[in-house]
Amino acid sequence: MAELLPVIGQIDESTLMLEPLEAAVVTAIRRQGPLSRSDLSEYLDYSRASVTGIVGRMIQTGVLTEAGEGKSAGGRRPFLLDINPNLGYVVGVDIGATSLDVALADFRGNILRQASEPADVRGRPDEFLGHVADVIDDLLARQGAIPAAVVGIGVGVPGPVEFVPGVLIAPPLMPLWEGFPIK
Repeated sequence: MAELLPVIGQIDESTLMLEPLEAAVVTAIRRQGPLSRSDLSEYLDYSRASVTGIVGRMIQTGVLTEAGEGKSAGGRRPFLLDINPNLGYVVGVDIGATSLDVALADFRGNILRQASEPADVRGRPDEFLGHVADVIDDLLARQGAIPAAVVGIGVGVPGPVEFVPGVLIAPPLMPLWEGFPIK
């Protein structure tokens, strides 16, 4: 069985999982914009047959979409592939020393809604993260989306984090957050 990589978020049953070549396709399109199968094959240094098979599965699962025709270098025009922005929403949370910034984006990464406000991170983490959840719910409501449509959330904090358990380690500005799981 192929190793699977999370697109976004922590690894569990609800996370969208991609095989390494699928993840490479998503990364290439994120970096380069819409690409043809031939361009992907060249960019990733994989055979066109391998890329065509992977792309076909990714279109069937809704990760990719055909986004029109590209320019022809002779012969028929190639179909361009893009990340399906309607696959779900992603949320970015930046907990700063003095501010909270939250963004709601489509799966392509286009920011749809955002909120920014002053914040004091020295208090209890459960209360603060409860407020973060309220801000996310508000952004979703303003977008007309439901929480189940969120495919991933990324959180940045002003302090060191032990990645696997997702806990803060001696955060200088947030002593009450020591060992608190933010995953």
